[in-house]
Amino acid sequence: MDTKRGGDSAGRRLQRHGRSDGHLLNVQRRLSCIGTVARRLRFPPIAIGLQRSKAMEPVRIMLVEDEGLLLFEFEEALIEAGFNVVAFSSGTKAVEYLRSAEGAAKGVVTDIKLSDRAFDGWEVARIAREVDPEGAVVYVSGHGAVDWPSQGVPNSIVLEKPFAIAQLITAISQLLNGRLADAST
Repeated sequence: MDTKRGGDSAGRRLQRHGRSDGHLLNVQRRLSCIGTVARRLRFPPIAIGLQRSKAMEPVRIMLVEDEGLLLFEFEEALIEAGFNVVAFSSGTKAVEYLRSAEGAAKGVVTDIKLSDRAFDGWEVARIAREVDPEGAVVYVSGHGAVDWPSQGVPNSIVLEKPFAIAQLITAISQLLNGRLADAST
């Protein structure tokens, strides 16, 4: 796993994702629409309707994003919304996790175009659905959304960058709530 929730500083966590400071500054410039406004829009799970009791374990979400700053931002938002997040900066590592014994994520949030040439986000989502056919899938992309109808897995959502962090939390929550509603009937 690339990241774990713990006492790591943001700098060390971003370094582990293998990105240089120059690359992170370029990514930061591209995030102007997300920035501070998105931080103010983070909602607790109850506010957006995520059906969770206090006795339930947090739902595990696998996050795959090759841009370090976005990975960090998305991971923090999902954790603050009450999810247990396993984050990866490459499709290969994500697929290794999915195929391992611990790869029991209820949902996947993945960038479509990953710098890892072995697996793109489309393939990561297909493998996740092989492991769990009911798994929630949210694609995030700046340029791959036009291929979603032909490449995406059924019952998934695509968010085009830039988007508000609240949209990400709402999208994964809606898919998970649909899964919970189907299981209870």
